[in-house]
Amino acid sequence: MKDDTLTANSIGKVFCVKVNGKYEYYTDSAANPVYPEKPLRRLTPFIMNNNP
Repeated sequence: MKDDTLTANSIGKVFCVKVNGKYEYYTDSAANPVYPEKPLRRLTPFIMNNNP
């Protein structure tokens, strides 16, 4: 998912994880496919507004 496609509608519906200082976004809350030890979290307004 591209970062520029995130909108206020995405909050709570998109999941994310921070890897190597950058957020990766997913549309499902399943385990992280690359780093299963890093849990996915729901996108929050703080994450969306403070991480370019």
